[in-house]
Amino acid sequence: MKSTKYFVALLMIGLTANTFSQVIRKDYREFTTTERQAFLTAFNTLWQQNIPNTVELYRIVHSNLFDSIHDSGDDAQNPFLPWHREFLRQFELYLKNVDLDVTIPYWNWIEDQSTSAAIWGSSWLGPYDDFSFYYFDIIHRVPGPDPLPTQAELTVALNETDFPSFTSRLEETPLHDRVHCWISDAMCSIANAPAEPAFSFSHAFLDKIWQDWVNSNYSVMQTWVNSTGWTNPMPCDAGGIDVIDPNTIWDSRALDIWYASNNLVILDKHTVFTGSPKIYKYTTGVIQAENGFIVPNGADCTLEGNVNYEIAMLPGFGAEEGSEFSAIVQ
Repeated sequence: MKSTKYFVALLMIGLTANTFSQVIRKDYREFTTTERQAFLTAFNTLWQQNIPNTVELYRIVHSNLFDSIHDSGDDAQNPFLPWHREFLRQFELYLKNVDLDVTIPYWNWIEDQSTSAAIWGSSWLGPYDDFSFYYFDIIHRVPGPDPLPTQAELTVALNETDFPSFTSRLEETPLHDRVHCWISDAMCSIANAPAEPAFSFSHAFLDKIWQDWVNSNYSVMQTWVNSTGWTNPMPCDAGGIDVIDPNTIWDSRALDIWYASNNLVILDKHTVFTGSPKIYKYTTGVIQAENGFIVPNGADCTLEGNVNYEIAMLPGFGAEEGSEFSAIVQ
């Protein structure tokens, strides 16, 4: 029988997962001007707090645990994906302490590869080769020697039919590792990578890739978790407070984290948590609830979209008697 171990969440937070609109992450290129400004304000607010500020703590935790959260040589027990999923979620909770509607964007480095892309413009993360944009001085991006990953290289990973092979291929060159050192300097540094805002953008995309693989290999992932799973203690920071079982977060939907793509977010295979109201807000595309997305008795759930798009409830969606459900476009 598999023994279950737990890892401790990394950063202290002032919110619980039930107190804010649920997380729908999308490509930074989909952000409205208002959403972009809100994200950057929240990030800079965390940086400007007293030292050690939140961004600095985020950097230190990752640096201290680097060797134990990256390729350990044991693909079956590699904590890389669940550890970073929780790490990113904890940082997102900090951002929501500043603005409840803020979510971390993802940067699709398969499609968006130019050093003059919008992400490196002054309205986003600042010029690729100019670190004066920042409140801190550890950022100086210099193109690395190797190009960003290609779709063909990503497809090789997505075609893996077992989880240990998939996670190993995703973490190492030519995917995760190469992205870090393409940005260079801080991102290619064990000590400083999370202080570079692009770290969160890139890891959100990696997390999306993992979720995409899970969506296509759901029974494979579920069988691996049930038969093998993570049996070694996950690395943790001494200052953490929340206990998380990595075997419960292999599906991002368990954390109420969703990924939009091509102006569409699909809500499925999830029973809405009861307790405080849950708001699924997506203003730059279509919300589609289907295939086992259930609002149970006692749950309060709102789908909030934009009048220029639509909210679709398709077969498999259900709002049970005793629940409160609404769909709002505005």
